[in-house]
Amino acid sequence: MSSFALRPFQLEALQALESAKHLILMAPTGSGKSAIFQEFLYRNPQLRALLISPLNALTRQHVEQLKLKFAGSAFEVRGGSQERPPSGPGVLVTSPEMLKYDQRIKAWDPNFLIVDEAHCIWEWGEGFRPEYKFLFTVAREWSIRNSFWCTATFPPQARIELKRELGFPIKELGRYLVPSQLTIQSERVFISERISAVYDYVNPRQDRLGIIFSATRKMSERLGVFLKQWKIPFWIYHAGMSPEERGVLEAQFKKENRGIIIATSAFGMGMDLAQLRYCILFDPPFTLLSLSQALGRATRTGQPAEGLVLWHEDDFKRLEWMIQGRPQRERELDWVKRWCESGVGKEQFLENYFNSTDQGCAAPVSEL
Repeated sequence: MSSFALRPFQLEALQALESAKHLILMAPTGSGKSAIFQEFLYRNPQLRALLISPLNALTRQHVEQLKLKFAGSAFEVRGGSQERPPSGPGVLVTSPEMLKYDQRIKAWDPNFLIVDEAHCIWEWGEGFRPEYKFLFTVAREWSIRNSFWCTATFPPQARIELKRELGFPIKELGRYLVPSQLTIQSERVFISERISAVYDYVNPRQDRLGIIFSATRKMSERLGVFLKQWKIPFWIYHAGMSPEERGVLEAQFKKENRGIIIATSAFGMGMDLAQLRYCILFDPPFTLLSLSQALGRATRTGQPAEGLVLWHEDDFKRLEWMIQGRPQRERELDWVKRWCESGVGKEQFLENYFNSTDQGCAAPVSEL
């Protein structure tokens, strides 16, 4: 019996969780990865599931969905709260930081680990959020019966590192796919002319909701100044805002069908909005993983979507200076530069990169 109408790849993933116990799944944004672990919980009501989410916005979305589908058995552990998780089976949703430092979580004795947006281990675990590396300890040393590591973007090197660190057999399923409704382009633009390029792009799209990713809070606020002058509705979303302020904005975004969200990269990843129709990267990121994750914000439904990445050689000189002496990061940035400079086939370039067999590749999966 199933609580959801499942697609072939979701059924295949469920079977892998039952038989192999541990699973890495790579599937497109909006394809229904959450339904897989929700169905697994439905079939195994005795489990105590620990769901790791990278951002407060995503955590709130997970808790809301789980409470609707599992009659209130979802619980969020967050900083400053002394509330104890309910006894018995259910789903505890939290961040890597709380997982490491809050003793309530281990005392709850979880036995099923779910890591949403698992690419964050690779993208952030090195320095930005080192607590992500603690997930390896949890998987190896706590009483974890099953684990599910899911994302839309997982480079071969990241999957190799994950398997090595876990130290137990783990099955891989899926492959990276650029959603068919997404059209991507890159445009070489001097930094001094980039504001003008943004206007040229967004002006004919004022009847749609879009998102602009900027590298810094300062640039987000500067973009806001120009959008105000252009009389285009906009909202700024970044780490400098309080959780309450971000919560208010998130609720407002869900009601909007036009305007622009300006977000710094880490916080924009929490945008789970079906009505987003385009995405602009104001400057190139350090990795193709970040680039793909950003563009994926505009592909939550089957509606046509557009992605634009602005870049210039001067951007890469600055980024190269910031990561000098870190060979892995230098190689990843070189892939971004190659992608920007390639004249055609942006979508195929990304698929070739993520599905490369040179350093290990995910096994094929039923048609998504």
